[in-house]
Parts: sequence; structure tokens; C-alpha cells
Amino acid sequence: MFEQDGTAKYYNNNRYPLDMHSVSQAVFTLLKVGKTPDDFILAEKVINRAIKTLYMPKNQRFIYQKISILPIRLTMCVGHKHGYIIRLLILIDKN
Repeated sequence: MFEQDGTAKYYNNNRYPLDMHSVSQAVFTLLKVGKTPDDFILAEKVINRAIKTLYMPKNQRFIYQKISILPIRLTMCVGHKHGYIIRLLILIDKN
């Protein structure tokens, strides 16, 4: 359930909401279950897209969820933590 640009979809029939949990689950599944070279490429694409759409550089946090154009600015530690988990998984699996 991914779009061409790497967006991990929460629902199969709608791009929104963009959700950090969907990103985290997608990356975890691709890296730990899939483990093919294509899965690694897609995981990196998903991460880059999440950084572009869900990361707030000023606050150094991830948005918890974005509905359509308006972000829900619940920058709970859950979203923040998942961002670091994604980065850690990529680093671990590339070594």
C-alpha cells in the first residue's frame, strides 16, 4: 500500500491521513520481513517521503498525523521516536 512517490498509505483507497505509524510499520515490515533488495529501496523511499511530508525541521520532530493539507500538530514522542527508529533500522540493515 504505497504510492509511486513512497507515501505509505493508512487506507488502501485514500492517500490521507499521512501517519507516522504507517511509515514505521511499512519500514519495519520491508526491512525485517521482506528483506529483498527491492524492499530496501522501497523502505528508503518511504523514509525520504516521510521526512519530506511529516518532519518539522524547526521543531526537530515528526508530525504525528497529517490529514489532507492540514497537519495535526500532535508531536507526541511517539511520532518523534518512530522517526529515530526508522533511521536506526536503516542503519542497522545497511551494515
